[in-house]
Amino acid sequence: MTGNADSRPLERVVFFNGQRLTADDLTAAQDVSRDMRWLHNRSLHNWGIGLGLAVTGEKSAREVTIGPGYALDALGREIVLAAAQTVPVPPLAGENGQPASRDLTIAYPTADEVEVVETRAGICLPQGAVRLSEAPVIQWLEPAQVRNGFDIVLARASILNCQLDAPLSTTQRRNARLAQQPYIACGRTPEGQTIWEQWMERVSGADVLLGFRTRVDTSAARFRVTPHYLARVEGERFAPPIPGLANPFLLEGFTDVDDPKPDSFVLRVFMPRLSLVQTVLLNPLTFLGFQDAGRILGQQQLWHVVWIGIEG
Repeated sequence: MTGNADSRPLERVVFFNGQRLTADDLTAAQDVSRDMRWLHNRSLHNWGIGLGLAVTGEKSAREVTIGPGYALDALGREIVLAAAQTVPVPPLAGENGQPASRDLTIAYPTADEVEVVETRAGICLPQGAVRLSEAPVIQWLEPAQVRNGFDIVLARASILNCQLDAPLSTTQRRNARLAQQPYIACGRTPEGQTIWEQWMERVSGADVLLGFRTRVDTSAARFRVTPHYLARVEGERFAPPIPGLANPFLLEGFTDVDDPKPDSFVLRVFMPRLSLVQTVLLNPLTFLGFQDAGRILGQQQLWHVVWIGIEG
């Protein structure tokens, strides 16, 4: 497996004391390290601009400036521009008074484009290269000529009469850094063991029973900040018969998340008043009026909470 994404096995080069080393041995060791780095890059990162490579070019300019920076191509190869570089605007007049479009791109050099920086004489052998410059290739391309994943677009220019007809557009740039995704976690309270309590509020000087509530532990999700919680109640919905009503009745309420924190929240279940006129009617505008609220509260031990938290 190499930077060219072929499938040959990766061989780790090792040495031993007394071994006679050749240039091929040392180059192979360097190639293994490089191939593993490229594999890491293309496996865990997007291709595109990672840092810098800012471009400047205003309307009527005849040259543009590219700042130093770092990018990755689709094979994970590092494209490094060490110093700012000025590039002339292509000498295009446009067509029928309309500007021409060109993309300013940067790419990893091919083997033929790599420049030899230093050579040395060998022992009883001809001289050879010992330093290579992998300076990136910067060029203007027609949008249709851009090789997706290999020619990294820095900006798009609108050119008329050999100068920029408008400021450079940077909307075509692609970021190598992964977008910050929301962190999502979910869970549930123990079935049959969720502890509920009466939800009482002071209304007009009197304590009014509004429903039930329980605190839900979300610490296992390890949220860094308070997320947005969504929660629902699951469990048996039919309450046991009460005096005056022969059959069990449906017990349902309206849920509300209260006091959210990174490691917990309170789920409140608002229970409407029950009006018993031949059938059970749930009136959401009034409050629960059971005389034996404790018995109904015991029924809630059959309920548990299912939740999801979205952070970011």
